[in-house]
Amino acid sequence: MITYIHTVYMYICVYNSCLLTGSGDEWPF
Repeated sequence: MITYIHTVYMYICVYNSCLLTGSGDEWPF
């Protein structure tokens, strides 16, 4: 379950801002 949540957070981060900002510091892990 933790892995699932981790993956969801990753996709949310990517679609929201991480790729746009180009900063790895914003990843939730």
